Amino acid sequence: MQITETVPIMKHLDQLAQVEERAKRLGLSLTATAIQSKVYPAYLSRWKNGSIPRVDTFGEVMDRLTAYLDQVEAQRQAGASS
Repeated sequence: MQITETVPIMKHLDQLAQVEERAKRLGLSLTATAIQSKVYPAYLSRWKNGSIPRVDTFGEVMDRLTAYLDQVEAQRQAGASS
């Protein structure tokens, strides 16, 4: 029997809410951010609705979402300073 490590529910919901708020500040939906990050939007929907993600999957998804939002912010800052 294999034991899968999961993320504590409040931690993943808090982190997901932070990413969603950051995306909104940039004028993006969480779904659009997921798609551009090459993340299945269904993961995020399931997690928001109570499914508890595996630690490795959650970490990878959060890394992708954060990297994409970092890229969008950098592009906008570069455009604003030109």
